[in-house]
Amino acid sequence: VDGVDPDPPRVAFAAAMLQEKFPQLAPRVRLHPCALGELPTTGDEARYDLVVSKETLEHVMDVPGLLADVKARLRPGGRFYLAFGPLWE
Repeated sequence: VDGVDPDPPRVAFAAAMLQEKFPQLAPRVRLHPCALGELPTTGDEARYDLVVSKETLEHVMDVPGLLADVKARLRPGGRFYLAFGPLWE
């Protein structure tokens, strides 16, 4: 499992909560303080069967770019689950 967030303090908080609440899962989770587009797009570890984005789309300035980044990282037949709040102009 990989978690991605461009805000390093949020990644640090997630790491602390993971270790506190689910220490048995911590070795299976990698947290990345970066945008999805900064992760590699080649190699087996760069391809995912599932990408989940919840309550983030309304904070993204370049939605087409984000969708392209997700597509570049999905394995063939992979799924993208997206949930978002209202989009305001």
